[in-house]
Amino acid sequence: MAKSISVRIRTDPPGSRNATLDIVTDLDTWEKFESNNANNVFTTKKGSWRLTGDGGSSPPTELRKPSGQRAGILYNFDPDTAQTGQSNQGLTDEAGTGFIWTVLGITEI
Repeated sequence: MAKSISVRIRTDPPGSRNATLDIVTDLDTWEKFESNNANNVFTTKKGSWRLTGDGGSSPPTELRKPSGQRAGILYNFDPDTAQTGQSNQGLTDEAGTGFIWTVLGITEI
């Protein structure tokens, strides 16, 4: 069954910024939301995601732009096994900064 996963992004200080990602498992898509339609964390509004690495127990997930280029990465995040409250680090290529991601909720769709 498909899931919609809500993930909060908070960039590293100084000048911390916030965004929310909606990651859909069945469609392999993601979409970002920032206050006032800002582009402080990601300039790309939506794209696809894919697991990378060796397929170990906690592979990173790349957030891809529609062009196929990487927009960012969520370390130790597997959308198929994600749980509410799970948290780790990531990187936004577009803003050039690290962040902490936290799963806020999961809805079956």
